[in-house]
Amino acid sequence: MLERDEKFMQVFWDLADNEEAKRIGAIQQLVKNLLEKQDQAEDPSELCPELKYAVGRLVQGLGSNRKCARIGFSAALTTLLKQVPSNLLDAKDVLDLMGEKLQLGNTKSEDREILFGRVFCLLSLIESEKLLEKGGKNAVIVHHVTKEFIRLSRIKTYMHKVAVAGLCELCRKVPEEVFEKAMWPTLSSCFAGGWETCTPDMLQLLLVCHKTNPDSCGKTFLKTNKWTPAKSKKAEIIGPHSFKHLARIVAETTPCQPVVDPFALEVIVTIAKQGSDVLGNFWSESLSSTLLTSSPERKCLAVKLACFSLPLLNEETLLLVWNKDLLMNLYHALMNKDHHLHRYCKEQLPKELSEKMSDVSPDVQYKFLFQLWKSPGGIHLDGITHASVVSTVVGHLKLPALLKYIKWLKKLFLVGTVGDVGIKEINLDVARTWSSSQLAHLVRMVHLPRNEQWITGIIKFLFLHGYFQVDKEVNTSKVEEVQMVDEHFTDLSEATQRRVRQSSASVITWLNNMLPINSKEDGASKKIPGLMLSGEFWLSMIVEYANKLMQEEGLSVLCDMDKSTTDAWNETMNFIKKMTKLKKDSKGGKVSEATAMQLLLLHVSIQLLSPDGEVQKSAVDVISDLRVIVAERFSKERKKLKMSEDNGPHWVEVIVEILLSMLSQGSHSVRVVADQVFKLISTHMTKKALNLITDVLIMKDAELMKNKDEEGDEDDTNEDDDMDQQEDEEMETSEDESDEEEIEEVAEDVDAEFRRKIKEALGNAAAPSDNESDDNENNDENESDSDDDMSDDAMMRIDPMLSNIFKERNQSKKAQKKNNKMHVTHFQLRCLDLIESFITRHHATNPMVLDLARPLLEVVDLASRDPDKSALAERATVILRMKLCKMKGYPHSLNTEEIAACHEDIEQILQKCQRTSGGLFLAQLCSHTCMFLLRVLCGNPAPEEGCQTGAADTGRVTSAYASALENFMTKRESHLHLCVLQDYVSRYPLLAKGLVEPLIRHIKNGVLVFRKTQACQLLMSLITCSISSQHAKTHSEKLLVTTCKVLENIISNARNVKTNYVSELLRLLFHASKSLKEQQSDYDWASTIQVLKNLLEMPEIQRSQNLTNLSWRAASLLGQTRPKVDKTEQRNEKRKRKEEKAKQAKENGEDATEESGEKKESRRELKRRIRKEKKLAKRQTQAKRKNEGGDSAPKKKFKKKNRGQSALDN
Repeated sequence: MLERDEKFMQVFWDLADNEEAKRIGAIQQLVKNLLEKQDQAEDPSELCPELKYAVGRLVQGLGSNRKCARIGFSAALTTLLKQVPSNLLDAKDVLDLMGEKLQLGNTKSEDREILFGRVFCLLSLIESEKLLEKGGKNAVIVHHVTKEFIRLSRIKTYMHKVAVAGLCELCRKVPEEVFEKAMWPTLSSCFAGGWETCTPDMLQLLLVCHKTNPDSCGKTFLKTNKWTPAKSKKAEIIGPHSFKHLARIVAETTPCQPVVDPFALEVIVTIAKQGSDVLGNFWSESLSSTLLTSSPERKCLAVKLACFSLPLLNEETLLLVWNKDLLMNLYHALMNKDHHLHRYCKEQLPKELSEKMSDVSPDVQYKFLFQLWKSPGGIHLDGITHASVVSTVVGHLKLPALLKYIKWLKKLFLVGTVGDVGIKEINLDVARTWSSSQLAHLVRMVHLPRNEQWITGIIKFLFLHGYFQVDKEVNTSKVEEVQMVDEHFTDLSEATQRRVRQSSASVITWLNNMLPINSKEDGASKKIPGLMLSGEFWLSMIVEYANKLMQEEGLSVLCDMDKSTTDAWNETMNFIKKMTKLKKDSKGGKVSEATAMQLLLLHVSIQLLSPDGEVQKSAVDVISDLRVIVAERFSKERKKLKMSEDNGPHWVEVIVEILLSMLSQGSHSVRVVADQVFKLISTHMTKKALNLITDVLIMKDAELMKNKDEEGDEDDTNEDDDMDQQEDEEMETSEDESDEEEIEEVAEDVDAEFRRKIKEALGNAAAPSDNESDDNENNDENESDSDDDMSDDAMMRIDPMLSNIFKERNQSKKAQKKNNKMHVTHFQLRCLDLIESFITRHHATNPMVLDLARPLLEVVDLASRDPDKSALAERATVILRMKLCKMKGYPHSLNTEEIAACHEDIEQILQKCQRTSGGLFLAQLCSHTCMFLLRVLCGNPAPEEGCQTGAADTGRVTSAYASALENFMTKRESHLHLCVLQDYVSRYPLLAKGLVEPLIRHIKNGVLVFRKTQACQLLMSLITCSISSQHAKTHSEKLLVTTCKVLENIISNARNVKTNYVSELLRLLFHASKSLKEQQSDYDWASTIQVLKNLLEMPEIQRSQNLTNLSWRAASLLGQTRPKVDKTEQRNEKRKRKEEKAKQAKENGEDATEESGEKKESRRELKRRIRKEKKLAKRQTQAKRKNEGGDSAPKKKFKKKNRGQSALDN
C-alpha cells in the first residue's frame, strides 16, 4: 500500500530538495498527513503503519550524504516528535530505531555519514524535548545520550566539535536535578585536568555547565580542579589568571580556518565585558605573542580577531591590539604576493573593516587611522601595497572623525608632518601632493556623512593654494583659509601648484555632476546637477571666493593678469551678477537661457585664472563672443541690436561653437559644463547650430586636426601664406633651388632632441650647429680632414646607432598620429552625447530631430570602415536605432518644408543604399531609418481630407522605391539588399501598392533567377495583404498573362528548371486566377489550362511533389479534375523501376568486365593494392641505395652528429 502511494513517497524526496521553501512545505505536508492517518487508525494506542514507516525512514535518512537530506530529515523528525505523544513514541523508541537503522558500515565514507546521522538523531531528540518529559526513565535516557555523545566525540576528530555542541545544548535543556544526577557524574571527570589539559571544546562545555548549573559546577569544583585561583573570591573561569591558557586555547581553534571559531569570538566578547582595559591586557600580555609568532593560520586568526575587536576598544587599548607586530605582519602580507595572507588582507580585510567601522566610535576611528600609518608604509600604505585598507577606513568615518581628519590634512599640507607622533617624516612637497589628493578624494566618497560646510572648506582650500600665492609676511586677511597660513609656511613649488590645481579641477568636476545634498524638494531647479541647497551653482560660490581673494592684500594670482585679462574678469563678474538677477526675476525660457549663460560665464571665469597662456587667451576670446550674446539677448536695447545684426550668426550658434571648442580640449570638467549648458539651451536650437555638431561627426580626421591647428595658430597664418608664396616663386625659377628649399624646410622641422641624438651618435664627425659655427671657424679644415679620414670601422659602428635613432623617430611620429586620431574620435563621441541629449529631451516636439537621421547614418557608414572608430560606429548605431527610430513620440505638426525634407531624406537614403556597399548591416539600418521617416509622415495630418497615408506623398515615395526596385532587378552588381524592399512592402502595403505593376514586369525581365523569385515573393505579400489586395486585383489579368508566358518559356527550356522560382510562379498564377474568377471575368482559360497540362507532363515537375500539388491546385480551380492514384500500385511501380535500374546497372558492369577480360575490383581491394605497391616501391629504393655504395648510412650519422652539435651550440 505504501509503495503504491506515490504522493506519500514523493514527500520524502522533497525533504532533501535544495530549496528551503520546498523542504518546509514537505515537512508540513508530511506531519499533517501522518497525524491524520494516526487519528484514523483502528487502535489509537498504537502507531499506524504509515507513522512507523515515516519515523524509520526519517531516522535512516539522517545518514544520507545528499546535500540537503540531513537538514530536511532532521527538521521533519524534530517536528514529528513534538507532535506525537510519548505514549505512542518515546525517546527510547527513537534510540532503538537509531541503533537499528544507523549501524556502521564497511567503508570509511559510509561510517562518516552514519556517525553524523547518529548525532543529528540525538539532536532531534533534544530539540523535540522528548528527554524533558516526566517519567522514571528520563534520567536513564539522558545518561545514555550523554555517554553516546562522549563516545562519538572520541571516535573521530571531525566528530568532536559537533558532539560537544550537542552536549552543550543538552546541558541548556535538561533540568538542574536531572543534570546533577544523569550528566554531571560523567562530565566532571572530563574537567579533572584543569587548565593544563584543557581544549577549546572542553572549555566551551565547562562554561556552559558553569552558567546553566552553578551549584554543581561551582566555586568548590573549580578551585579543586585548578580552574580558578585558590584565593579567588569569585568563581570566574575567564579572567587575568587564565590569560596565558586562554591564548593557547584560542590559538588551537585554527582548524576551522578560514572561518573563525565562534568560541574564539565568544572568549573575546567575554573578556571585553570585564572592561576594555582587560581586553587590551589580554592582547598585549598573551594573545599577540601567541598568535603572531606561530603558524600562518594563527597569524591570519590574529588579524581577524583584531578586526572583530575594533568595536570593543577605546583609544588606549586600540594601541595594544593593533600593535607594531600586527601592523608589520599586515604590511608584509600586503607587499608580498606570495605571502600566505596576501589574498585575505587585500580582498577580505577591507570588507570586514567596512562591516565593523560603523560600530566604532569616532575617536577610535580617528586613532585607528593614524595607527595604520605607523606601519612601514606610512601614509602611502595603500599606494605602496595597491590595497584599499586605509581608504576603507576613511570611507566609513563618522562626522566628528571626518572633520578632525580634514583639519589634519590641511595642517599636513601647510607645515608637513611636524608634531605628528609615530608618523614617518616625509618631504613637504610629497606631503602636500598626497594631502591635496586625499582632500579631493573625500569629496568623491559618497558613503561619508555629507554637508556643504566641509565640502566648501575643502574646495576653497584647494582653490586658494592652486591659483594664488600667499605672502605670509603681509597676511592680514580675514579669510579663514588664508588665516591658517603662519610663519612656518613655505611657498609651494610649481609642480606642487600644478598638482593642487588638478585636485581642485577634479573636485569642481565632481561638484558639477553632484545633485544637491539632502534635497527634499522636487522642484525643477533641484534636479539640475551642480547646485547647492541655496539654488546657486557650486561654480558661483567658487568664483565669488576667487573674486574676494583678488581683492585681499598679501595674495597674488599665479597667472599673468594683464589689462585685457583684468578687464575681461571684471566684465565677467558684472555679467554673472546680471544673469543671477535675471534668473530670479524672469520666468519660462528666459530662466534656462540665463542659467546657461551664467554657467558658461562661471566656467570661463575660472579659465581666466589659469597659468596656461593659451587657455587664458581662449577664455578672453570666449568672453568677447559672450559679450555680444548678452547684449543681444539680455540688454534693454536688444531689439535695436537685433535689427542691426540680422546678418550675423544666431546666439545659439555662437554658444554651440564655444561648446564644441570646449569639448575638443578633452577635459572631463569642461565636458560636464558643456553638457549642462547644451541641455539648458537645447530648446532654442536652430538648424544651423545643429548642423555645426553633425558636421564635426561627418568631417574627416585630417580636416578636424587641421581646423584645430588653425584655431591655435591664427597669428601665424599670414606668415605661412608668405612663405608659401616665396616657395612657389622659387620653384618656378629652378628645380635645384626648390630642392634646396625642401631640404631646408625638413631641417627646420627637425626638433632639438633629434639633433642632439644625431650629434651624440656621430661624435666628432658631427657638423657644428649654427651657434657653434662661429667658435669653430678656424677649425673647418681640420674637421673636413677628420671627416675624410673616418675609417670604415668607425662608419660601421655609427650606422646601427643612426638607424635606431631614425627608427625611433618614425615610431614616435606614428604614435603621435595614432594619438591625434584617438583624440578626434573621443571628440566626436562627445558630440554624439550632445546629439543623444537633444533627441532624448525633444523627440516629441522639435521637428529638427528628424534632420539627424541622415547625418547619423552617414556617421555609421564612415566610421564602420575604419577599425579605429568602431566605438564611434557602435555609439551612432545605438542612437539612431534605439533612440531615434524606436522612439514612441514624434512631431505631429510638420510644415510643408519639413515634410518635403523628410521625403528628400528617404530618397537620399535609398540612393545611398544603391551606391554604397556597406553590407547587410548598413542596409538594415537604412531601411529602419526610412521606416521611421515614413511613420512620422503617415502620423502627421494629411493636406487633403480622406487621404489614408497622412502627410506622405504616395507618388513620390513610390517613385523612390520603384527606382530602388529597378536597380535591384536590372543590375547584376546592385548593392541594394532585399531587406529594404521587404520592410517597405510588409510595413506599408498601402504605400507599396504602386510597386505591383513594376514587380509584375520584373517577374519576367529580372536579371537573375534569384531576384525574379524575390520579386514573386514581394508580389505575393502584396496580393495576400488585405490593405493592398484590392489594388492588386486590378492587375490580375496582366499578372496571369505574364505568369503563363514565363511558364511557357520554362517548358520550352526544360533543362533549366528552378523549383523555387516555379513554385512562386504557380502560387501567383493561382491567386491571379482566383481573383479573376471572383470578378467573373470573361478571360479565355484555355491557354492557361494547356500551360498547366504541359507543365504537369514535365519529368522535373513530376519528381517534385510540391510542384505537382501546386500545379493541380491551380488546374482544379480552373475546372480540371486530378486523377486518383492508387498508392499501392504507385509504390509497386516505384519498386519495379528501382529493380530494373539496379539490374541494368549490373548488366552494364558485367559487360564492361567481360570486354576487359578482368574481374571488377572492389574499393577495399583497390586500397589494399595501392598500399602494397607503396611498400614495394619503398623497399626497392632502400635496396638501390645499399647497392650504390652505402653512402646513406654515414650520411645519416653525419646528420645526427650535426643535430647534436647544433643543439650544443644553441
